[in-house]
Amino acid sequence: MVEDVERLDDVAEIRAQAHPFENVGLKGEDVHRDEQLFHPGHRLRPADIGLLASLEVPDVTVYRQPDVAIIPTGEELVGGTPAEGEVVETNGLMNTLLVEQWGARYRYRNIVPDVRELVEAALLRDTDADLILTTGGTSVGIRDLVPEAVHKLGKVLVHGIAMSPAKPTALGFIEDTPIACLPGFPVACLVASYAFAKPAIHRLAHVEREFERTTTGTLTGKLSGKPGSRTYARVALRNERVEPIMISASMASGSGILSSMAKADGFVIIPENVKGYDEGQRVEVVLFD
Repeated sequence: MVEDVERLDDVAEIRAQAHPFENVGLKGEDVHRDEQLFHPGHRLRPADIGLLASLEVPDVTVYRQPDVAIIPTGEELVGGTPAEGEVVETNGLMNTLLVEQWGARYRYRNIVPDVRELVEAALLRDTDADLILTTGGTSVGIRDLVPEAVHKLGKVLVHGIAMSPAKPTALGFIEDTPIACLPGFPVACLVASYAFAKPAIHRLAHVEREFERTTTGTLTGKLSGKPGSRTYARVALRNERVEPIMISASMASGSGILSSMAKADGFVIIPENVKGYDEGQRVEVVLFD
């Protein structure tokens, strides 16, 4: 190396030992002949594409990104400044960002009012997508029309899931297109997205199963589960300390408290048959992406 050489007029003085083949790139030392670089289902990363370029591989066969239609519903929703009785639309916005983060393309549709014919028309418009995500209109109120529309146009596989929050989630098909009807409360909507939309997108993209990133820590306070439901409790991490996100008792599970997600770093998932975890107990935290 030039760093180990000092030039004295027309003489080069080498001040380090030189071993055979040191600082010499040998043919095949990076990639051997007939070596398989990637297996089917591997997601190409920047280093992978750089390696292919170094080997003068100009083209590879890949699966296209899944195309996900995101349809927010609710006549109370607005995209701008809300008037009295109106709410800023956030569920569709958050899901577009998650869908893109999880490796898919998105169609962020306009807000659909709670009118049966309009909901049905919106669903039919996107049956050419690989996956449809709707937000809102999944409970049992008079304006909760989405599962009923899916039932009319296709098939509802399940409506109501033993999880907290996100119990009103519905899953089904319209023609051959899978659809996940996500709840309207923003925390419930995000929990359902992580539980159902994320694995569906990975499956549609033909990528290898991606396990959630997890860590462990010690609880700084008690975490309570909802009997009979899998509870997704929001927590913050402080080194190895796991701090429950405190929610007002009057807000029940806090499905509408979006700040609880913004303050959290992940979930502690409490199984259906577990009442909760005590302060000082070691728990596993499923980290947000």
